[in-house]
Amino acid sequence: MIRLCSLGWLLAGLPLLTQAQDLRVDDLHGVSSPATTILGVQPAEIARPKSYKALETALLTNFSSGNMWQLPVNYALEVTPYWFKPRDISVQQLMTPTTGASVKQSFSISLATGRRINLFDSTRTVQQMGFGLRATLFPGQLTDAFNTDLAALTSRLAVIAPARFILEAGRNRTFADGNALRTYLDKEFGVVINDFINNKAFIRDFSQLQIDVVESVLLGRFATNNAQCQLLLGQMILKLIDYEKTFKLTQLAKNVERHYYFRKGFRMDVAAASSVEFPTNNFDYSTLGKYGIWATPGGSWILNNVNLEVMGLVRYMSNQIVADPTRNWDIGSRVAANWRRLSLSAEYIHRFQTTTLQRVTLPSGQVDRLLRSDQDYRLALGLEYHLSDRFVLAYALGRNFSLNTEFKGNLISILSFNAGLSGPTVKIAD
Repeated sequence: MIRLCSLGWLLAGLPLLTQAQDLRVDDLHGVSSPATTILGVQPAEIARPKSYKALETALLTNFSSGNMWQLPVNYALEVTPYWFKPRDISVQQLMTPTTGASVKQSFSISLATGRRINLFDSTRTVQQMGFGLRATLFPGQLTDAFNTDLAALTSRLAVIAPARFILEAGRNRTFADGNALRTYLDKEFGVVINDFINNKAFIRDFSQLQIDVVESVLLGRFATNNAQCQLLLGQMILKLIDYEKTFKLTQLAKNVERHYYFRKGFRMDVAAASSVEFPTNNFDYSTLGKYGIWATPGGSWILNNVNLEVMGLVRYMSNQIVADPTRNWDIGSRVAANWRRLSLSAEYIHRFQTTTLQRVTLPSGQVDRLLRSDQDYRLALGLEYHLSDRFVLAYALGRNFSLNTEFKGNLISILSFNAGLSGPTVKIAD
């Protein structure tokens, strides 16, 4: 049997049937990289498992300008190195990876820039840069609908797979007759056409005219006149366009793609991040501002075509920016409902904070600290709207942490625009 490599002509332009058939995992969600989390400029702190974007970029509101050279402010970038080059893996390998493969495929590096008001001089601002790492340990289980849709897509692709090779062979070439075409296919592609037509069920989904066109080629009834040969190729293109409209191959491919996100069962991401500040807006002078490590376990269910997600957060974060440095343990949860292009969410994070009020170095060299324990919380509501599979608009409104933070006030009001610039290419194998 022929290996059905690549699916992209379905998504990028099936009527041409001349591109590679690659399936792109392009669905995207609101910006939520570790780098933006450490700076506190993301719409949601508890993020769902990341998308497999080779490159994501986000633009956050609150632009700034000045008369000096500065870092670009309020930008975020996340890269997934594994997908920088094409990978010869199947849809099944992408959708059901082992833990090691999941970490390798999802490992990402993020960068974000921001600006905050100087705590000691409100007329000045401090530029920040965040760095983060993230990976998915457990991506969750696929729903039963994945296997159903993948089987339907694969079977329908099998119907037109030989036609694709015939069309590829017909590009910028001429053949005297059907036998010449069949010999070329066997030599160049390793395709023996007869293997595909022993079972008449192979073409049972075609209309009668489609059957006539395809059988004329596959069974060797290719007209001896070359002009008629090329005419048959043109007719086949038109019939395959009708086939796409009738059987909705593009929609099936999208359904298979989105099963990556709409999973069931246990899932978990792990992440780490740190931030660097430039107090004088000079690159030669920087300080370590914050650092942290966290995990986001969770699960999801599908109810009446609505994807429900419940995610948790366990995080340790050290904050050296504030007047009295803090160590924070955060525990929280986020509930989200995703329906078509719209996603609504609510998150609550409870913080257990230890503040260093005073440090005294004893004659012995030991450091004695005066500590204080506090509790705080963050509550936010979020909305995401998918303008397309590559562009997402997100907004968050709520109450932020208010004790010993680097922010003036505790209002959360963040608008972000996220763009996925590229995604992985995977293959459907027989």
